[in-house]
Amino acid sequence: MDTPIETHGTVPSLRGLTCGGLFSQGAILGNVLIQDHILFIKASDVWHRLVIDNGVVFWRQQTVEPASWSIPEEGFHYPVRDVGSARGLLGLQFELLTQTRERSTTSVAFRFTNGRCIRFSECDDKTTLQIV
Repeated sequence: MDTPIETHGTVPSLRGLTCGGLFSQGAILGNVLIQDHILFIKASDVWHRLVIDNGVVFWRQQTVEPASWSIPEEGFHYPVRDVGSARGLLGLQFELLTQTRERSTTSVAFRFTNGRCIRFSECDDKTTLQIV
């Protein structure tokens, strides 16, 4: 059974807009790799930053393209991957955005008009990114 989702920020209205970019950011903290912790979606020249933390969905907007960054003296690195280009999603039109929570998993899913989908989920403090 779906339960209400706590959301901070404004959920973007992407329906009918074109995907201009899709990046994921991970973290390398010493010897620990956390992949796909933050998702960035570009539509209408605006980047939408999506984070799911402990079941709470956070949305923010930014005008600057995401970039990798580091704190070398601490051994912290935050690489950004261009998954939109790598997976052939640029130029596709968004059809639907949904936010769901079932048991301990919170997900945000995007569907394109051609049927392709992106699902960004968090469960037990671990995030996953699925693109089909």
